[in-house]
Amino acid sequence: MQGRRAGRQEGDDGPFRPLLPSCLSAFLPFSLSPFPPGAAQPLYPARRFPAVQYVSGKLLTEEGFVSGHLGFEDGIIREVGKGPRRDALAKGLVLPLMFNAHTHLGDSFLRRRFRGFRGERSIPALFAPPSGFKHRELRRASRRALVGGIRNALLEMRRTGTGGFCDFREGGLPGLAAMNDARCGTGLRGIVMGRPAGLGYDREEVDALLKVCDGIAVSAITDWEYPELQKLASHALGAGKLFSLHASEVFRESIDKVLDLRPSFLVHLTKAEEFDYERVAVAGIPVAVCPAANAFFGLRPRIDLMRRFGIDVALGTDNGMISPPRMLAAVQAGWEISRQGGLRPMEMLRCALTGFRKILNVPGGISFKEGAPADLFVVDDPGMYRARDPAAALVARCGAAAVSLASSRSGVWKER
Repeated sequence: MQGRRAGRQEGDDGPFRPLLPSCLSAFLPFSLSPFPPGAAQPLYPARRFPAVQYVSGKLLTEEGFVSGHLGFEDGIIREVGKGPRRDALAKGLVLPLMFNAHTHLGDSFLRRRFRGFRGERSIPALFAPPSGFKHRELRRASRRALVGGIRNALLEMRRTGTGGFCDFREGGLPGLAAMNDARCGTGLRGIVMGRPAGLGYDREEVDALLKVCDGIAVSAITDWEYPELQKLASHALGAGKLFSLHASEVFRESIDKVLDLRPSFLVHLTKAEEFDYERVAVAGIPVAVCPAANAFFGLRPRIDLMRRFGIDVALGTDNGMISPPRMLAAVQAGWEISRQGGLRPMEMLRCALTGFRKILNVPGGISFKEGAPADLFVVDDPGMYRARDPAAALVARCGAAAVSLASSRSGVWKER
């Protein structure tokens, strides 16, 4: 598809490269320690682990869960074996790290304040630029609050089994700089989508944005003058970057206008109809959906119907002030609204684990192989573990499941 990134090449960080070459943590007005009081602590915070360590239980594969264990060292899987290990760091259901395909982490600092908000709670009143509640609060927010909120959300992701994310960053260049500072040292891979500060196209501004982000993402075609949006999309795609937008979230929008922008991927489609799904499927455009956040507004993404049409679906958590960035909660919410439509448990898990790969044009499925990165997490739930169908038990109850360990190439986090 035009505008999509090529697959990652060896030695190339691709869309996961850092926005800026280094962390200037000494200049931030708060601590960059990734471990808030009472949170899970790193077992081995450095990149090198002292010896091969193990997780044991049931490992997720393309066919489902199978009994086995994994040994890893220095962030790399060294052993994939059958049967349990008594000396394992963690035991339970072992899965690859999930990817949060759609976030707005900039408003995470508003989560507590929003609980007491007594104004209108519709999507336009809360999120429509430039005067929605969120945008008014972002303009008033201190940089410390903004960066701290994003960072706390990223660390919450890290501790709950997420290894990467795709964030739509508001606020132009300052918004991108805040994300870069917040993610230093978290070990999370990010696709960061920038956005102009206003609702108009300015070539110099877009050139500056594209130098420090992975693409451009906007709210919706109804928020923009369409000719301006066409220029913006063309500029991003012409530079070899991604372009994306929300589509048919609150009401049905013209799928022809949306697709004429040649988006790399779309978000929501909660109000789309079967004709729209067919058009999106034929165009080969993946869709990120956010079932837990949508439920707050009484919306329902038709994941089952999208999959029936052959659309690649990825899961996200959306706005941090509405929905915590916990992907297991998104999995359960997605399953609750899709199981009656014939969606299978493994399909639901694939949305969280591999749905993003089509967005990045990266091949691969669900597997653990020797020599691969030790990007994994462990769910410790005896009921799920003993279930006849652990995948079905997981998607049905994982919203409150305990993640006892999360590992990536940057380190291992383990609950005390």
